Amino acid sequence: MKLAGIQFQYSLKIYDFDQTDLEISLGDFVLVETIQGQEIGRVVYLNKKKKSGDEDMRPILRKAIPEDMEKMKTLREEATTYLPDFEKQVKNFGLKMRPVAADISIDEKRLTFYFMAESRIDFRDLVKELAREYKKQIRLLQVGARDGARIIGGYGRCGLEVCCQRFLTDIESITMDMARDQNLAAKSGSKISGICGKLMCCLAYETDDKKKIEKEIEKEIDAAQSRD
Repeated sequence: MKLAGIQFQYSLKIYDFDQTDLEISLGDFVLVETIQGQEIGRVVYLNKKKKSGDEDMRPILRKAIPEDMEKMKTLREEATTYLPDFEKQVKNFGLKMRPVAADISIDEKRLTFYFMAESRIDFRDLVKELAREYKKQIRLLQVGARDGARIIGGYGRCGLEVCCQRFLTDIESITMDMARDQNLAAKSGSKISGICGKLMCCLAYETDDKKKIEKEIEKEIDAAQSRD
C-alpha cells in the first residue's frame, strides 16, 4: 500500500491516507474521509510505504473538483464571520483564551475554533453554548505559539512572510545550540525570536548547511588521507 501525506488548513500535523490508484501530484487538493467527517486537504508527499503492523489507512476519496474548491473558499469566508461572536462568548464565560481562527468542515457538520492559552482551559460550558447557537458539532482546539503564528501569519525580521505559513510543512525543534553555532547566542532574545516569541525557524537553515559543509570536508580529508 502506498500512502500520501495530507495536510489540512490549520493543522501542522500531516496525516497519512491510502492514495490507492489515484493520479495525484504534490500540491493537489483532495477530498478525504476523516473520523470527524469529510475534509479537503493538500498533498505534501506521495508514495510513502506502509509499515507492517500499521493500521489500515482511510482512502483518499477523490481529487478535489472546482466545485469543491469553490465551496471550500465560501466556507472559509463564512468561518471568519463566527470569530467575533466566539471572542464575545469567551469574554462572557471569563475564559483566558485568545481566539485565532475558525473552520467549517466541507460537509458543514462541524465548526472548529482554534485558540491559544497559557494553560489548560475547561471550556465545556462554552462548547454547549456554541452548539446550541450554531446547531453544529463544535470543536475547540488549543494551539501553541508556533501553530498560532502559522495560522495568523505575518512577516519576519527579513521582511518576508513567515516561513511556517509560506512553505514549512513540519516545524522542527529549534534550540539555542543552533544560535551558538552561528555566534548569535549573545544577541538579545528579540533579535533571534520570531513573531511567535520562540526562536526563529530559520536558525535551522544555517545549521543544516553547516552540517553539509562539514560532511563534505570530512570526505575530502578522508580521500586525501587514503591517497597518502
